[in-house]
Amino acid sequence: MNSNLHFLSAGGEMGHHIRTKDWSHTPVGDPSIWPQSLRTALSIILNSRFPMFLFWGKDLVCFYNDAYRPSLGNDGKHPSILGMPGASAWPEIWEFIKPLIDDVLQKKEASWHEDQLLPIFRNGKMEDVYWTFSYSPVIDETENPAGVFVTCSETTEKVRLIDNLSESHKQLEFAIEAAELGTYDYSPATGKFTANNRLKDWFGLPHQDEIYLQNAIDAIMDSDRERVQDAITEVLRPGSGGKYDLYYTIVHPLTFDKKVVHAKGKATFDAQGTALRLDGTLQDISRQVHDSNEKDKALNKASHAAQHLNLALEAGALGSYELDIATGTIQCSLQCKINFGRKPWESLSYNEFLDMVLDEDRPAMREAFNNAVASKTVYDATYRINTSEGIRWIHASAMPVVDRNGKVTGMAGVTANITELKNSQLKITAALEQTALSREKLNIVIEASELGTWELDLKTGEIETSSRFSEIFTGTIQQDFTLAKTRLQIHPEDMEKRNQAHKEARETGKLYFTGRIIWPDSSIHWIESKGKVFYDRDGTPEHMIGTVQDITEEKQKQQILHKSEQKFRLLADSMAQHVWTSDSEGNLNYFNQSVYDYSGLSSEQLVAGGWIQIVHPDDRQINIEAWTKAVSEGTDFILEHRFRNAAGDYRWQLSRAIPQRDAEGKIQMWVGTSTDIQEQRSFTDELELRVQERTLQMQQKNVELERMNR
Repeated sequence: MNSNLHFLSAGGEMGHHIRTKDWSHTPVGDPSIWPQSLRTALSIILNSRFPMFLFWGKDLVCFYNDAYRPSLGNDGKHPSILGMPGASAWPEIWEFIKPLIDDVLQKKEASWHEDQLLPIFRNGKMEDVYWTFSYSPVIDETENPAGVFVTCSETTEKVRLIDNLSESHKQLEFAIEAAELGTYDYSPATGKFTANNRLKDWFGLPHQDEIYLQNAIDAIMDSDRERVQDAITEVLRPGSGGKYDLYYTIVHPLTFDKKVVHAKGKATFDAQGTALRLDGTLQDISRQVHDSNEKDKALNKASHAAQHLNLALEAGALGSYELDIATGTIQCSLQCKINFGRKPWESLSYNEFLDMVLDEDRPAMREAFNNAVASKTVYDATYRINTSEGIRWIHASAMPVVDRNGKVTGMAGVTANITELKNSQLKITAALEQTALSREKLNIVIEASELGTWELDLKTGEIETSSRFSEIFTGTIQQDFTLAKTRLQIHPEDMEKRNQAHKEARETGKLYFTGRIIWPDSSIHWIESKGKVFYDRDGTPEHMIGTVQDITEEKQKQQILHKSEQKFRLLADSMAQHVWTSDSEGNLNYFNQSVYDYSGLSSEQLVAGGWIQIVHPDDRQINIEAWTKAVSEGTDFILEHRFRNAAGDYRWQLSRAIPQRDAEGKIQMWVGTSTDIQEQRSFTDELELRVQERTLQMQQKNVELERMNR
């Protein structure tokens, strides 16, 4: 090789291609006539491990290095585009990048583009490829732009990773939505309490971003409030284990509706044991508690995962420099000074540079430098420096400058500020760990709740199910449980109801269906299925995610209770006595036919005016006091009082009521009777009157006898 072409002596594969290529038929001509500016640019590119590309001359002839080579793939543009005009090399994207190149050449200013989609031909086909790149002008000996210097990195994997993380976050939110959970996040340091809108609606709180914990505490039932506050205090105490699991009742401040909730949470502590956060979920279990106290109270525990990811990988603008080893002076470009936190007019010596490098990074950096000088090979190092704006990460690559005698006299290379890249890598790692933790928490909750999960592709009809799903539908765990098998298990009489529920779900976005299924052993079971529909960009239903639960036991209990109530009411209506019932809190909710016949009131009239309207005015206060005392103490109710009949007459009644308790001794309802005792009271009153008269007569006779004896 010509000794004047020493700038092509290295460069790996691309250095070899440049050296062996016949350049005489290209727009740039033979390398022996190439200007010094082109030679310097190529020396920097070929000796760098950072992906670089060069457009040169009016035809924008293409050059690139080994680090750029993988971006071209296999069976594509490499190595044919070497020395080819840009328009011929990149026809598929030339319409986009040509204006960018022209802008840089005209303004003499660098440009920056992040995560830009530029489809290219590689690996034998067109591929969607994302790039983060910078275009910088290359100034020739006439001080005019002669080419465009391209530093770039392919960010296709990064973009896909961000998309996957975003999709995972959406699926977690959809799972929480499908499970109808309330989620919360409490900061002990600020006292602020954030929650999703569902939880705020339960507590009667406004839909603003942040509220205070006390706002939520105030909505808890008085009898539960102190217990909940004590539990929160305990879980935030160092050494408590950080687990929060509690049942309590909340009362809506406006409607006074009550909800029984199951709250679970996990406290996070710092290294000193100080509580940082308390995160968790609430599940509304009011219906389960009302319908059956024996039904398992399961909680979907999921971390809201509401993780907002800020992933940005920035290659950073490159600055060029040349070090004179003998004098220790460094000639820096403006971008190089910016990377090192220096002002444009400030100089930088090698010793000043060494002082900027962190003590712990300096030995490795110097070793890399000395090895490159000794072996006359590429210098490549990553280290941290102190600047007025804080610590920065720098990536530097360079090639030794060798004189005619083969002695290394300096280093020529580039630097890049990769601080944001390093920080982004840490954020990605943390985000991946948090996403994995959220998925693990969600799976634990689903397993504990004995829910079957499913995901249905609404366009292809393909369905993915959990093992619990097939167990609910067939009684056994089956693999490859298809949508067709699912439909076969639906009871024929409920198929139309199921189809209608799915049709409405496509329109409303939510699925809710209860119905019967038939197992292979012909036994009938009840299921409850909930789901959430997701739409594509055109608003077309794309897929649906949901859960299914076996509610057979609950349905059987409801049927038994319904039959029992029918028998009770039939028996009660056949009795001459007044029969009535109330709920556990003493609110009368049933009267047999005898009450209506006696009072002459309709059901609507009795509800509107209350049962107390038929009690004699003189007996009402003692009636209310005796009934309130019995309900509060759980003791039998016994009272003699007067009821008004349809004719307007009052007759004496003996009323009795006893509480009905469950297996745990908790009052479920009251059953009472009222018996007409008017005749007994009249007989008793008459007997007492006669006794009083006879007693008076005897007293008078005794007085007369005493007078006669005198």
